[in-house]
Amino acid sequence: VSMSAIKVEVLNREFLRQIPGANNLMESIDYVNGVQKQINCGVCGTNDIHLNGMEGPYTLVLIDGMPIISALGTVYGLNGIPSSMIERIEIVKGPASTLYGSEAVAGIVNVITRDPKSAPKLFFEGYGTSHGESNLDFAARPQIGKLQGLFSGNYYRMQNRLDSNNDNFTDIPLSQRLSLFNKWTVLRKNNRKATFAAKYYHENRFGGQLQWTNGDVGSDSVYGEYIATRRIEALGSYQLPFSKETVRLDVSGSAHWQDSHYGNTPYLAQQHTGFSNLVWLKSIDRHNMLFGSSVRYTYYDDNTAATPYGADVNVLAGLFVQDEWRPTSKLSLLGGA
Repeated sequence: VSMSAIKVEVLNREFLRQIPGANNLMESIDYVNGVQKQINCGVCGTNDIHLNGMEGPYTLVLIDGMPIISALGTVYGLNGIPSSMIERIEIVKGPASTLYGSEAVAGIVNVITRDPKSAPKLFFEGYGTSHGESNLDFAARPQIGKLQGLFSGNYYRMQNRLDSNNDNFTDIPLSQRLSLFNKWTVLRKNNRKATFAAKYYHENRFGGQLQWTNGDVGSDSVYGEYIATRRIEALGSYQLPFSKETVRLDVSGSAHWQDSHYGNTPYLAQQHTGFSNLVWLKSIDRHNMLFGSSVRYTYYDDNTAATPYGADVNVLAGLFVQDEWRPTSKLSLLGGA
């Protein structure tokens, strides 16, 4: 990172562990200059990430370098990335690389998941707060032959209806969420990369009047905002067995379901994404070349006027090339298209 032409801020695992009460991605990045966790709903507590003051949709969130966090995921799913699965967080402010495409106008937040090789064999960590919050992180590292695995999870619960300002509305959204993560690494010759990971996220969230109960979902008698989120993610990376070339295939996919009610207004939505990336790394003299092609698939459907004729399906394919040239030991130039 220190030799790169791109300025990258790195939050390593040791730094994340020193942040009190930081049990997920959103609570970890608040301590970085220029990075802001924006609360978009004072009742239900939805949030997104602002880089250098730009709105959340301009920030691309990656998992192991792959864009599987879709638009719905950035609103409702970022709290489901627990600290127990994070090895480090890389932050790039501003559009700095053709590798990430046009969605990263404000910059990128790249979450690097833990390597099973360095994870502890067994890990538990929990805490509670005076507000009634409770949190549990756990992890285990199994190994089967040449397969090294990591299984981690996070459970968070907040069911205490606080109303310090006596306005008959919850001050902190009630939430109950579970996140499970599993990653496997295959030990191969010449340290070639072969990894597969999957994550499941489940959350029920509520904010509104104190008298609200589950029987009031969709009712106009007592106001409440109830959001149920279900999300599945999978990703993998495989380095092809060429002896002198580094050619890597990356694939990822996600499925996101949203069942929400804002008072008596329902919002039912689903978004599914798929992504594949074929990358060829080539070093020629003082040039570090990057060639590749990518395909991204997006499916979106909801019960609003955004999709009046059924689901919106998009397929986006592209080619990219990038060259990092180091004419001297103190000068580095980066260009791409």
